[in-house]
Amino acid sequence: MKKIILFTTIFVLILNLGISQDSTSIRESFQIENKNGISILPVKGDLSIGLSMTPILNYFGNFFNGTTNNSTSALFMGYPDNNILYFSSAAPTSSQIFMKYFLSNSSALRISFEYTGLNISERAYVQNDATVNLDPLSNAKSEDMIQNLGSTLILSAGYEKRRGSSRIQGYFGASTFFVRQNSQQLYSYSNPISNLNPNPTSTDWGDNLLSNNSRKLSHFNGVVNGFGLGGILGVEYFIFPKASLGAEIGYNYIYFKEGQSSYEYERWNVNEIDTKIEIDSPGSTNNAIGTFNPSANFFLMFHF
Repeated sequence: MKKIILFTTIFVLILNLGISQDSTSIRESFQIENKNGISILPVKGDLSIGLSMTPILNYFGNFFNGTTNNSTSALFMGYPDNNILYFSSAAPTSSQIFMKYFLSNSSALRISFEYTGLNISERAYVQNDATVNLDPLSNAKSEDMIQNLGSTLILSAGYEKRRGSSRIQGYFGASTFFVRQNSQQLYSYSNPISNLNPNPTSTDWGDNLLSNNSRKLSHFNGVVNGFGLGGILGVEYFIFPKASLGAEIGYNYIYFKEGQSSYEYERWNVNEIDTKIEIDSPGSTNNAIGTFNPSANFFLMFHF
């Protein structure tokens, strides 16, 4: 509770500081133009649309040094459920879309949207039990599969105050955001459970093979909902009129609540396949403070 009160106070102070700057009247009348007389900086009433440059920078970083896991993003929740994801190296790099509306030449409201979807499958060969049962010398194979599904949604809204008298513009402000994340694993086995084969050959994916000859069919991780607020600090350089490159960092308080998780499994029970659902976690709550950044670290922005 003390952390929440502290960050709420900081949030309000940053907001009040931005609104009450004495240099507002000077900044409102300030503007620079290129040699053709075209205004370079955004003005009151302008709408801005931006896109994070992280995926592009990651691509070129991987290209030049031959790796596949470079990242320019501050740690947040870019991949659905990082803790349980089996194939994080194959997960997509998330990108963020954000917009700003200029209340004045030096202040703006801002919103952002980020969505990362994940659908990764992996197959593995296992012995074909039916064929080997008929011919013990057979090398017949069949395929098992695991499918990882998940998504992360981040929505953010805030206020920023800008300063600067050249193409380089600094800004600071405050924002609040909402996070929702879910993930699950689905298992498919080529050797079915039966009376003649109650414990068929199955791929061990880590925790899918259970006691008593049982095996998981699916695992639903608890849905995560989060709320956060904090301060932002950034800089933009206007490379062309109303077009800029920038960098930003945030320092935030985040509260997470994870829901109940469960799994479905199957086993042979006397004369039939028995499927059941088990609850394996009642859920949890977490608090975090730091540069968990739900905003673009590096971005390209256009102002209209």
